[in-house]
Amino acid sequence: MDTAVLLSARSLFCFDAMSGWSLVSKFTSLSTEFPTFRGEGLRFDEDFIRRQLLCATHDIWMMSTALARLAWMNEQAVNDAARGTRWSSYASLDIESWHSQFRSLLDYVAGVIRELAQRKDQVSDSFTTLWERASGKTLDREGGDPKDTVRGQESCLEFEKKLGTDWLELLKTATWYPQVISIRDQTVHFGAQTMVFGEASDGILFQVVGKRGDRLAHERPDLMFNNNVVHFDRYAAYFTACLLTWLEKYACIAYGRLGMMERQGSFTTHFGFEVLVKWVDALISRVRQA
Repeated sequence: MDTAVLLSARSLFCFDAMSGWSLVSKFTSLSTEFPTFRGEGLRFDEDFIRRQLLCATHDIWMMSTALARLAWMNEQAVNDAARGTRWSSYASLDIESWHSQFRSLLDYVAGVIRELAQRKDQVSDSFTTLWERASGKTLDREGGDPKDTVRGQESCLEFEKKLGTDWLELLKTATWYPQVISIRDQTVHFGAQTMVFGEASDGILFQVVGKRGDRLAHERPDLMFNNNVVHFDRYAAYFTACLLTWLEKYACIAYGRLGMMERQGSFTTHFGFEVLVKWVDALISRVRQA
């Protein structure tokens, strides 16, 4: 695993003795400082954009809350055998919630992409639809790998005209999306089960089993405990890092399309960032030592 995405995400966090860990990024600056233009003839709905960005930030907080609670429950289960009998069920619920919040955040982001697209009335506000059109692939709703979409070159070019080249190229870089959305869709719509294995002292070890008995969490060998089970701390650190670095590129495009100067001064603070930073640091260290 290349540490570049992990280091990039890690650089977005800073610590203050008074407030703890904060996320300082172009995306947080965009979401907290988005102005009210109230000008005449604007082609975008600034109130809608503001709401979408704030909701996306809220989902970052909720994902971080899930991580903090998982870490806390794991510690409690290690130290208390009685709690240990229930901890795997609690952890399974939080892992599913984390995936759902991940998807929710991206749909809020997709709403802004649509609002700022070249022809917004002809573009979807579903991140899945945008990703499929941009990547030329169709997600397998049964949990398999994405399949190539059969469509003419002309339709691809037409989609680029509707969306904008910058958004199209950005969506293509979200190569991590199929893994996360597959687990979310399978658990929410198709009866897949998130299972936590082993003793709490082994860490947060999980797998998602689909209705056909197939293992859905299998993206990277360096995140695995063994051939069947995944370390959730490593998994969450990696995919959250992918998300945060992608959101920085997203913010740059949004700033340009809004006619705003890029900023990276505003921050958001959450107690769950301490756990996320710890997990990212641990994964960076592990990769470097491999």
